[in-house]
This record gives sequence, C-alpha cells and structure tokens, in this order.
Amino acid sequence: MKKICMVVPYFGKLPQSFNFFLLSCAYNPDVDWLLLTDDDRPLPYPENVHCVVMSFDALRARFQTKFSFPLSLERPYKLRDYRPAYGFLLEEELRGYDFWGCCDVDMMFGDIGVFITEDMLSRYDQIGRMGHFSLYRNTPEINLLFTAAAGEEEPYRRIFTTEENCMFDEWGAPGIRDLFRQAGKPTCDLDCIADISPDDSYFRTAVFQPEKQRWSYGKENCMGCWDRGRAFLMWKKGSYWKNKEVLYLHFPKRNMEQEALTEDACYIIPDKFVSTEYSIERLYTICRNRQLWNKARWQKGREGLRERLAKNSASKR
Repeated sequence: MKKICMVVPYFGKLPQSFNFFLLSCAYNPDVDWLLLTDDDRPLPYPENVHCVVMSFDALRARFQTKFSFPLSLERPYKLRDYRPAYGFLLEEELRGYDFWGCCDVDMMFGDIGVFITEDMLSRYDQIGRMGHFSLYRNTPEINLLFTAAAGEEEPYRRIFTTEENCMFDEWGAPGIRDLFRQAGKPTCDLDCIADISPDDSYFRTAVFQPEKQRWSYGKENCMGCWDRGRAFLMWKKGSYWKNKEVLYLHFPKRNMEQEALTEDACYIIPDKFVSTEYSIERLYTICRNRQLWNKARWQKGREGLRERLAKNSASKR
C-alpha cells in the first residue's frame, strides 16, 4: 500500500473515547497518523500514531510564516478551513508520503486497506469529500491547489482572513472540490462510511447532498460493532440482523462513554462503547427506546423555534 499520513490537530483535552480511536489506528499499521496537540498526557499511542505536543499559538505562528498576509485563526475550530492546505503547511512532516489526509478523532476506523485500494490511490488525486476523512496526493501541484483562482478571486485569501467557518474542506462554495474539478483533477467520493446523525438520540446515518445543500437520513435504527480492526454498521430487519462493513464509524457531537475492554471488540450504541458480552437484543432495546423519545431531535426543534421567534420579534421592532 502507498504510504499515507493522516494529520490530526486537536487542542484541548482529548475526548474520553480517544483510546478507542487509537485502538482502531493500531489495527491499520500501514497508515501513519500525525497528532498535533497540547494534551501532554501519557496516552497509549501505538507506533503508527506520532504525537507532537505543541500549543495552538505555536501552530498558528508556524502557519503564519507561510503567508504574506495576516491569517485569521483565533479558534482551533477554524482549522477545518485550513485542512486542504496541510500538504503545504506541514510539508516537512509529510515528506516521503505518497498521500496525506485529514480525519477527526470522534470515530473508529475499520480496515482502511479494504476500502482505500491501490487502484484508487493510483487513479485519484483526492479521495473523500467530507472533512472527517479525506486524502490528497502528496505532490507540489496538488499541495498548492488550494491557492487556485475561482473566477476573478483566489478563495483561500478570503477564507483564511475571516473567522467565519467557510467549509473550504467540504462543500463550501467555492470549496476545495470545486478547485479540483476546475483543474481537471480526478476525485472520488466514498459511500463506504457510517456518518451518524448528531441531531438524533439514536443512531441513524446522515449523508450530505451538496447539489441540494441538505442532509438525507437513513431509515434504519442502527448499532455499531468493531471487531479486531473491522468496523460494521448493524440493524434489525424483522427478526434478522443485517450488517454492512464500513471504512469507519463517525460519531459527531456525541459524548461517548466507555467501558473497559476485555477483548479487542465492542458494540457501539448511542453515547456508549460496550462489551460484546452484552446481549445484542438487550442493547437493541436501548436503541429503540432512544428512537422513541429522541430527546436530541426535540431539543433541536425547540432551539430552532426560539431562533425563529427571536428573529420575528427583532424584525417587528
């Protein structure tokens, strides 16, 4: 497999579920991870996860040396707009790799080599349109493609000088995919992922549709399963269980609790990693109860209503 390095800046205390992320990295020894963080705790890093302890201010200062104009980078969350530039910004650390990429830490990887094949790496310059996992060919031309012009402007200058989140790494207009398309560079989407909706109390998949600028949601009430380096999405159809092997399971905006693992496997239900010793039917009952009440969706609805009322009140004044 071609040499790949995933870049992961994370500032603040790493989440409680981070050990599960590391475990899934360890089962992919052909891929390296570069973690840039100010969390200096002695965590169980596998050999292929290289932790560099540094402050957010230090990283921002380093990025600034690469540009002649002042950057707007006051919050770590804004780093997502800088993801398409990591090949340029961190070229020293990424030297010698065929591809570099970006990913989040609120996820568990399956067997990356099953889904990211040698054929894909030979054919495409960019793989994956979502910020929580994307790959870029590590060449000078591709690493500087983020600076390309779109029409009469160079979007990155506007994006790098505003604190607004412009989603440059995903579907922002223009986003990095637009620049690849404009340059005639081959890209590839991934349909082998399990991105879990953050707006529901139970597990259902969410897929963003850029052409419609909206999310679509899966119908199944799902569970996750991770077993010795392989990740699965599971759901019940009548009295039968079905499953789909995926590249990764992604749990955005969830405080995932964890139990001590007695083996390199776990079930994953909303907000918790649990032992495979539990009855799967008992766990599925928990999932169904979460769907029945769906507290997160009710809360989101109330927040939306408050915002609309506040706007209507302001317009009347």
